[in-house]
Amino acid sequence: MAVIRQQNWLGQQRIDVPYLRSIESGVCADFDVLAGSMMAGDRARVVAGCEIVSTGVTTAVKLVLRTAGAILLHPRASESGSVYNVPLTEDDQVLSSVNPLIVGSWTLSAVNYVGLDLIRSADDTTRDLVAFYEKATDSEFDRSVPLARTLHYKITISTLDFSVTPNVCPVAKITTDASGNVVTIEDARQMFFRLGSGGGTPDPAGIYAWAQGRVESATSGFHGADKDLTNLKDWCDAMMTRLWELGGGEHWFASTADRNVKLVATGGTFVSTQEYFEWIANNLHWQNLSFTFDNSTGYFNNIANQLIDSAGLTDLADGECLYVDIDRSQNLSGGTALVAVKAPLATLGMSDVPGSRFVFAWRKGANVFVRDQQVAVGTFVANPATTVALGTVYLSGTPTALAPTPRCATIDTAGLAIAGGLTRKLAVAVIGPGTIIIGNDAADTNVTIGHSASTGTSVTGTDTTGATTPLIVKNSHDISGPHVAAQIAKFVQTGGAGDVDAVTILGTGAIEMHMEPAGVVTPNASSSSALRMVARDNGVVSPNKRLQFGVLWSNGTFTVIAES
Repeated sequence: MAVIRQQNWLGQQRIDVPYLRSIESGVCADFDVLAGSMMAGDRARVVAGCEIVSTGVTTAVKLVLRTAGAILLHPRASESGSVYNVPLTEDDQVLSSVNPLIVGSWTLSAVNYVGLDLIRSADDTTRDLVAFYEKATDSEFDRSVPLARTLHYKITISTLDFSVTPNVCPVAKITTDASGNVVTIEDARQMFFRLGSGGGTPDPAGIYAWAQGRVESATSGFHGADKDLTNLKDWCDAMMTRLWELGGGEHWFASTADRNVKLVATGGTFVSTQEYFEWIANNLHWQNLSFTFDNSTGYFNNIANQLIDSAGLTDLADGECLYVDIDRSQNLSGGTALVAVKAPLATLGMSDVPGSRFVFAWRKGANVFVRDQQVAVGTFVANPATTVALGTVYLSGTPTALAPTPRCATIDTAGLAIAGGLTRKLAVAVIGPGTIIIGNDAADTNVTIGHSASTGTSVTGTDTTGATTPLIVKNSHDISGPHVAAQIAKFVQTGGAGDVDAVTILGTGAIEMHMEPAGVVTPNASSSSALRMVARDNGVVSPNKRLQFGVLWSNGTFTVIAES
């Protein structure tokens, strides 16, 4: 029975055909409201099926429309009822004028609009004997007639846009050439569970358009935001659009995630910040930035560099941001790189393709922040490294007048530090003066001064006048000495015609201190009168071992001055 319209039956009322048809009409009206308006939004929708088969076909008259199993919601059809399902046994329909289901014909060199209209007609397959009453003779007679009028479709081919033929459910737009050959075929179906739009201007990337905005407001009255979702199709489109915004991708159903869209940077940084951004005089500059993304035709979009001030772009005010709309369909770089746009955060809006708009910088108060970085541009905040926790090591001290460019020691290929010197001199009282300790661990078995390419390294001191007095530490045996075999190391003083011995350390436990006779003012390595004051043992074993102090002459003889 019908819901909206019911027959007003009265006692003793005579019933005729129009009354019964009105009941069926009321049921159809109910379906027009339920399926046509509440579900389909009062537009022809294809739920399933209705495919053009063009494999191996060149001419339009040989195209095939496959309707078996098709489901339509068609509230604007020539017959009411809105709901139609094609049997799975339905044959494919050749789009030729010889097909009795075809209305219209192909037009050459034109765009042809192919669609479906629904009609009802007496169904001969339901024929049976029916008794009729003849009033004039007051008698009955039998006739074989169809018992049902069933709903069926007609295929329309026309050059009229679907917008002017609301009774036609759009299926395809097919362009032909002068010979009737197929040039292009576009899917024009307005599918119930598809976000992209069909009709006269199919748009695979179509989205739900919020007619009166998306802001919930106490002053918005009875319209706006989700108050305008008036049918199931609108709700489906709005939900698919929202999912697209959240996940991103080339289409709403793409296997992407916005968390996989990353702002990356490669190449040189700004000298002022050592970053890829710099914030100078309320202007933000950037360089070498790129967005990367997943599961798309492309995988990166570079952002065009902005190295100088530009009014209306780099001059960010509090609450303003910079954004780009990425294009997942291709890689972009060079002249096609994305160009940033400035906008208020509060009214940023959405991109034409949902989920494609990404903010990469914004100003809050006096500072500017950038995507994937917690601290403001030009600042440095990090936890210090400890002996038990990873962190940041402060490598460079504060510049001073004495050290305008402080820096760390350089490490060579052998892992050794190269520095300009060692000192404890510092204006920090906590550190203060003290002893410089080198090799202060049991593992330090030797301290080497100098390297293999040199015979020694200068060890300097100052005399009473402040002049530098260099000594050379000889780390190898001195072949000129009289005790070459026992020599361990020798300090040699630079002066005169060459280096002269100062102190020699012997493996026998002796220390030789070298002197010149009185009258020789300048040390001279070639002086034949050079002598040494030596403290040594007498070279015998205990109990007769004695400590001797004496003079070692240049000819090698030793004169004992004192003995223990």
